[in-house]
Amino acid sequence: MKIQSLPSTPPFGIKEEDIQRCAYYLWREGGSPAGCELDFWLAAKELLRDRAEFRRDRWRNNCASMAKKRGAAFPCFR
Repeated sequence: MKIQSLPSTPPFGIKEEDIQRCAYYLWREGGSPAGCELDFWLAAKELLRDRAEFRRDRWRNNCASMAKKRGAAFPCFR
């Protein structure tokens, strides 16, 4: 049986529309102040990036532990 290696990162990329939506909700929760659009945009981008990194790390750790339990070796988990 041939075992295929898994990618080192899953597809947890951040889409432009996700940043827009998140920034809008942050802006609304922040009282909808005028002139602060860039601040909310950057905060949303950072928030989503952090969430994506957390999900990627959790995914990687879960897959690595499953591989160890099954006795498989995946070179992408270093």
